[in-house]
Amino acid sequence: MNQSRSRAQLHMATRTLLSTLAQTVPQRDLLQASIEALSNLIRAKYGAIGVLDEEGNLVRFFQAGASSEANGLVEVSAPDDTCRVGFPLGQQLMNSMLAVPLSMRGWVCARVYLCDKVDLSPFTEEDEELVSDFASVLSQILDKARRRERRKRAHSLVTRRLFRREGASCHHFAS
Repeated sequence: MNQSRSRAQLHMATRTLLSTLAQTVPQRDLLQASIEALSNLIRAKYGAIGVLDEEGNLVRFFQAGASSEANGLVEVSAPDDTCRVGFPLGQQLMNSMLAVPLSMRGWVCARVYLCDKVDLSPFTEEDEELVSDFASVLSQILDKARRRERRKRAHSLVTRRLFRREGASCHHFAS
């Protein structure tokens, strides 16, 4: 089987899996499972997804492969009173890193980070393409899930307002 056909099949399998998971699994579980699967696929020792807010600040962090002593990235205040994000003291130094943004409608909502391949070889162009494809699919799935959640919240709000306004006449629906 040629490489482009394998990539196309992997892309479709990834899209199907993530679509299914996005409908049944909370977002945090989906992101955790995604970074674990991606780290295994690329054979990276460490992987992480850093979720950003609208201003670009790191708000959630999901990791795979990091030791229990090194709980991923930490945020510290620097002497010049600015905020810095980096690896905790004692974390092994990286030999290689691959970072790819997750974008939704032009907004970078997260970043995928992979560090050091298990065999210590450098990340390849194929690795970068696979991670980019994965990030693209994941961002589409997250966008759909967020839009679905917004619709549910809006529907719930409208329903509550309607029942509050109708108040006493709600009992007519039960008969």
